[in-house]
Amino acid sequence: MTNKLFYFLCIFILSSLLGCSTGTSPISSDSFGRPHDLFPHLKDNGYMIGYSKEAFAIAKRRLVEDDPTTKQALNTVLNKANQYLNGKLYAATDYDRPIRPDKHLYSSINRYAWPDPNGTNSLCDTWTGLPWVHRDGDANPEGAGGTSEHTVDYAKTQMTAALKYLSLAYYFTQEIKYAEKVADQIKAWFLHPDTYMLPNGDWSQCIPGAARGYPSGGGRLWWVDPEGNEYSSNTIYKELENNPNYVTENNLKAGYKGTVGGMIDIMDFIHVVDAALLIIDSGAMSKADYRQLIDWYGAPKGETDYDGMYKEGGMFTWLQEPDNVHENSYDNPKPPINNQAIWLEVDYITFGLFSGSIYPSNLDHLKNNRIGKLKKKISGVFDSDGSQPAEIVRPTSHNYCTYSLNALVTAAVVSQTLGEDSVWGDYGDGKTLKNGIRYMLRYAQEPTSWPFYDTMGSAGRRGRSIKFLATAQYAPGYDDMEGLHDTISTIMKEDPNHEYNLIWPRIID
Repeated sequence: MTNKLFYFLCIFILSSLLGCSTGTSPISSDSFGRPHDLFPHLKDNGYMIGYSKEAFAIAKRRLVEDDPTTKQALNTVLNKANQYLNGKLYAATDYDRPIRPDKHLYSSINRYAWPDPNGTNSLCDTWTGLPWVHRDGDANPEGAGGTSEHTVDYAKTQMTAALKYLSLAYYFTQEIKYAEKVADQIKAWFLHPDTYMLPNGDWSQCIPGAARGYPSGGGRLWWVDPEGNEYSSNTIYKELENNPNYVTENNLKAGYKGTVGGMIDIMDFIHVVDAALLIIDSGAMSKADYRQLIDWYGAPKGETDYDGMYKEGGMFTWLQEPDNVHENSYDNPKPPINNQAIWLEVDYITFGLFSGSIYPSNLDHLKNNRIGKLKKKISGVFDSDGSQPAEIVRPTSHNYCTYSLNALVTAAVVSQTLGEDSVWGDYGDGKTLKNGIRYMLRYAQEPTSWPFYDTMGSAGRRGRSIKFLATAQYAPGYDDMEGLHDTISTIMKEDPNHEYNLIWPRIID
């Protein structure tokens, strides 16, 4: 055997082994070389999408200078990362609540949905409290963002938090153990054929028994028997008319399809993209792994398969499905517009950027469609004074106004990575992001002066403002915003351990 033939045989065997790390990755030209080659359009921003190369450079410099506040913030991140380092790997397939037709599907119950003891559906009230009702501000521990450790959503929240802190720990310490844990977790949730999650949010934020739509509803109710056979609601209701005990006698369980509120659940997957990119230099994930993750996020339908895992396409494709309940409700909403319509754009831009080199049509869609929609939506979020009509009427009004601004500054950051600075700017009747930040800045300075009903009270209002304020200091044209830097400095000094002292550190010492 010649040396040349032996060399190519070794390369073939090695690439096969790398592909086998997920069990499905095909061998192609994309399996060779550095994973950086898959993201040439992200090089100028340090292979980041949701973070800032400039901000991280400031944090690194201050760590070298032994700045005590930055060191304390790094310790906060490391403490959280170390909690996950020796912990379990999360996978959607390990959790059976809420019920869904395929263990590889993500599912969740709407955060504010509850069984209705006085429901009008007499056939189902005694069994499940159907139809469930929506109580804004009253969080169900079994719902999305809840504390129940038995749900898929809880696992997703833990998984994305683990990836965030582990990847930051690797980036700022260069300790390979953190990157290896990130890689293992990404493979478990997204890439392995036994435990992967299907790239869609069809079953997110369900409201059992309600009509399709939000806030009154959640999708179609259906039923499943112990053998996994599915039955429509109409079929079961006919049986119940003759036998009120039909459901319990046949051990049927209810299933439900999701609502437009699922944008909030899908938003968490932007953190996975950021984590994967922060460890790109580590070697913990092969180029083939990155290539498969790109397909999870951005493959068109029918473009790739991985033994049937992604046959319907990636998450970016799912966002564009014409019958997608999320897309129809939040792609062209009427003012006043709330935070979920903005998170949809964050999802679009992040997923499209991550997959854009392999699938250039995704980048084209962002530049030709999404940026224009985002800017139009921003003008529908704000009133001319910078307040947010859709959020100030909610029971936890200040919390949702800050949450909405967090979505908006995140959208602006990822748009900058796309080469669009204009999202930060002033472009119409005061209904702009800059004016909205200016409006909320005053209540970070004077938390007790918030003029709207708020069940959460004034405690914590200043701390909740840190993300959008700390991010805004890096925005083009915000240097002249009166009080911005002083307020950021005050908040960060009040909590020197806060992770934002590392992630979005003060520009002005």
